[in-house]
Amino acid sequence: DPRRGACTRPRVLLARVGAWDEARWRRVAPMVRWQIVLERPALAEAAALASPRRVDRVLDLGTGTAGMLEQLAQTADPPQFAVGVDSSQEMLAHAVQLPRSWQLLCADAYELPFADNSFDLATMAYLLHVIPAANRRALLSEVARVLTRRGRLVVVTPARPRSLLGRALFAPLAWRAER
Repeated sequence: DPRRGACTRPRVLLARVGAWDEARWRRVAPMVRWQIVLERPALAEAAALASPRRVDRVLDLGTGTAGMLEQLAQTADPPQFAVGVDSSQEMLAHAVQLPRSWQLLCADAYELPFADNSFDLATMAYLLHVIPAANRRALLSEVARVLTRRGRLVVVTPARPRSLLGRALFAPLAWRAER
């Protein structure tokens, strides 16, 4: 797919995400699409909170399989332009089909390949919990750099499922990711 950028990740990124290296993402990526069923309510709520407009330029960091972008595409007035960034080519390879003018890019979220003030809206769904606490400020500073002065940031972070069914569905993913 020509909308997917080649991944040329600097080695420093692996240190920044700690134990979540490409080998782990490779194991987790195929399962993420079926896990999206559990995440869909939170992503839909985040998309509603983001209130995207057609003229917004949207950046989704840690896009993974593009679940957040999928929700944004289903809003009443979806943006004409959006780009999903992830450091894992494996995750991007499992991404959903997106609107034609939208892009997926494999890049380092700490050194985004965009000019200052490039985006009106940034989203991060299920990213911050895999970033060591000591590195979160640097990541958020980079997001602030590419957002316009009145730009908006919407963040979704996970909570362990409370229901028996949710815990049962989550367990294989957690087990596989922690191996």
